[in-house]
Amino acid sequence: MICNESDLVHSRTSLSYTGGRRGIEDIIRKLFDEEAQEYDFDGYISARFLVNCHGKPGRLRIEPMDDGFLEQAAPEELMELVRKSVMALDQWVVIKPANEGKDHSKYLIFKIRRGEIDAITH
Repeated sequence: MICNESDLVHSRTSLSYTGGRRGIEDIIRKLFDEEAQEYDFDGYISARFLVNCHGKPGRLRIEPMDDGFLEQAAPEELMELVRKSVMALDQWVVIKPANEGKDHSKYLIFKIRRGEIDAITH
């Protein structure tokens, strides 16, 4: 649920995650490890989403891409795992007081090799 669509923050430096980059990666890698399944996919998955004024993610859009960043198909199970992973990130923290109580846009890019996470960029 978005708090105020007309006042959306697009700055990368106004929002952080509890535990930092490591906190994000730990949650996502744990979910991928629990799944313990190999997927036939090499490329990138871009996850764009909003974090509402309560620090909860929503409005998630996912796009699988090849190494040239062109759209490509990905296994539905892998896409669902990415969805589940991003939605599990519910400890976002506003670091600029002027942006307190506002919704924020955010993205993560998953680099996938042989169906496993090679890197997560944000």
